[in-house]
Amino acid sequence: MNQRLPEDLRVLLQAPTAFQANILVALLSDEGITAMAVEETLVGALNPSSSKTMVLVREVDLTRAHFAIDHARHTAKDLDWSKIDVGDESEETTAELAAPQAGGERKLPPIIFVLAILGVLLIVAGIAACIIALLLPVPNQ
Repeated sequence: MNQRLPEDLRVLLQAPTAFQANILVALLSDEGITAMAVEETLVGALNPSSSKTMVLVREVDLTRAHFAIDHARHTAKDLDWSKIDVGDESEETTAELAAPQAGGERKLPPIIFVLAILGVLLIVAGIAACIIALLLPVPNQ
């Protein structure tokens, strides 16, 4: 990160993804700790796998933030999901889970194929125009 951080902000940790960093920001917010997630590089916008996201907190909250994350990790290990009410199962969810997966294939709308063919034809026409322009004699002026 090229920008300087304000004096009272410190890097708590670097999360592998912005999603994970924002989950930690929400966890810290629940504990009354103000935090923010900041992309480490601009390259992350083009290639998310190449960057990490920093979680920043005020220096006075650094110890509490570490404690809150450690506490959440220990609590998460002890969760018995069979005893946690996650709501009623809807018929749609049950049907989606029971439906066989089609090998992960997505069916694209027909317009995509039409646009792809038009794009290829446009490229071929451009190449043909360049070849014709190179083969034609240049008139003397």
